[in-house]
Amino acid sequence: MTATRTIWPALPAVDSGYADEFGEILPEVYEAARELWSHSERFISLTLGDADGAQRLMLKAAAAVSRRISQDPDQIKNPRAYLRRSFKRLALDELEKENGHRDKIERARSDPAASYLFDHQEEDLDRKILIQQIIRLMDEETREVFEMLAEEHTYEEIAATLGKPANHIRSRFSKQLKKIKERFQSWRQT
Repeated sequence: MTATRTIWPALPAVDSGYADEFGEILPEVYEAARELWSHSERFISLTLGDADGAQRLMLKAAAAVSRRISQDPDQIKNPRAYLRRSFKRLALDELEKENGHRDKIERARSDPAASYLFDHQEEDLDRKILIQQIIRLMDEETREVFEMLAEEHTYEEIAATLGKPANHIRSRFSKQLKKIKERFQSWRQT
């Protein structure tokens, strides 16, 4: 899950910005994207694992922010912060598309074993990205149990489907989530 280091390309020498496949990117937004890119390597590596794909998302976010600024220059006071949030939203969309769990995650809230992943307030963007990262780290059996729990199956129903005792499935699922949590905590400390 490590990203290959990708260098941010230099902006062509034009004052009005430049156009790429996503549209025109203003010079100040392009510069903000370049700065943000240099500080996002760890996020990209842990979240997307694909530096080229992430760079494409950053350019897409830069074009969207540039469009917004062009339409209403007074609306965005901090283009860098707006760009960062736009990039994170695109990264979340990409993770959700890759994992295919948009609806299932919402239903998983009811499972006590996964309750630490959620709180009762509306999740912020970082929490949603974290959940997608966790799903990505699950082994096949843990992901299968997670999906069935998200579909509101009980451990007893899952046990019947998988042909294993419910207490074994519950215990293994809980242990796997604990391992993933410990892995994230160790990353946070480095």
